[in-house]
Amino acid sequence: MKRKVLSVLLVAASVVTLAAGCGGNETNVQTSSEDGELQGEIKVYAWTQMATALSDTAERFMEENPGVTVNVEQVDGSYTKLLPELASGVGVPDVFMVQNTDILSFVKTYEGQIMDVSDIITSEEDNFVDSAIAACRASDGKYYAVPIDIGPCGLMYRTDIFEEYGINVEDIKTWDDYIEVGKQILEASDGEMRMTGFNFNGSTSQDFIKMLFAQQGGSYYNDDGTVNLTSEEMLTAAEKLKEMVDAGIMMDFPDEWNDRITALNESQICTLPYAVWYGIVMKDSVADQAGLWGVAPMPSFDGESGSVSLGGSVLAISENTEYPEVAKEFVKFSLMDADQADIMYAQSQYQAYKPYWEAECYKETDEYFGVAMGEVFSQWTDAPEMNFGEYFTDITDALSTAIGEIYINNANPADALKTAEETAQAAIDNK
Repeated sequence: MKRKVLSVLLVAASVVTLAAGCGGNETNVQTSSEDGELQGEIKVYAWTQMATALSDTAERFMEENPGVTVNVEQVDGSYTKLLPELASGVGVPDVFMVQNTDILSFVKTYEGQIMDVSDIITSEEDNFVDSAIAACRASDGKYYAVPIDIGPCGLMYRTDIFEEYGINVEDIKTWDDYIEVGKQILEASDGEMRMTGFNFNGSTSQDFIKMLFAQQGGSYYNDDGTVNLTSEEMLTAAEKLKEMVDAGIMMDFPDEWNDRITALNESQICTLPYAVWYGIVMKDSVADQAGLWGVAPMPSFDGESGSVSLGGSVLAISENTEYPEVAKEFVKFSLMDADQADIMYAQSQYQAYKPYWEAECYKETDEYFGVAMGEVFSQWTDAPEMNFGEYFTDITDALSTAIGEIYINNANPADALKTAEETAQAAIDNK
């Protein structure tokens, strides 16, 4: 589901006059019959594996609620269909999937169109991963979405290559250790094997620097709400990533998603410090390497706490749905019913709702990696909370340019980040 950042479409749509008040809940149709059974029909948008999971969920939900019809439509993760609908107020689905980084931007841009779902979350706060619900909480303290999945990260590595070059993965505790191992493998392989890679110009992904930044608990904003891309945490992340590039242990992936898959298939990289959800991509796209990969804790800056989450998504509900109770009950059923674990986990959704982790499927050994991925990654779910805020798209756009300046044009990281900070703040101020 993973992971196309909200960009030009949101910016373009934000200038369209919103029809947030169209319909209004005061004219909503009754959503239950006299005997209390749910009644109504809703439309749900989701992408890739989550669309499959929700389609299966809808069948189960309708069996239990025969007066309800749930239509799940697969859409793209760049919101090509959703954004024009939100901008016009016409055709908006009752329930829709949003990346966790984008939900508060949606709340700001499409004011009045996204339902406050605090009544769903508040009594269950302790059952959700802190970083997941934090992404759904606006500055008014209300929740505007329910978390679907999280992306706890680990160090996935080629066990056969580490064995060939005499590397013990337990020796990799810090990012400095990671760099040193990368140098050893680079030399031993005559320059043929890198540790991993990323998009050096930042145009197709900024995942790696964001991951290093988030691991330190950094914030994209100052206390007064202004943009902060020159923090110690961001500068540390940028400089450490530059050390990796300068050491020669990184490949440049201009088209990060597809180029990473190519590099994996051609055995050009031997590690992936990345999120658990990428496992299903490897099973589908690098199937012949099953049994050659292991999992270890993420390297960190201090050699101790390396927990970090990358990616994740949420379900939001339209304020103008004709069937609010049906929409709410479907969301709760999908994301907060532990019997759903098999459906969600089978589609590589590592749930943000912690009771799911007790299900047997989370404890089953994954033949591709040789461990129970659900159980192992549950150790690494205490990631720092991140405030993506209402203007994360502007920040991401500016950060993308800074990445290219640093890793392509060899700019000083502090200077490039300062320019990015000013650019993002100017874009926000002009709105």
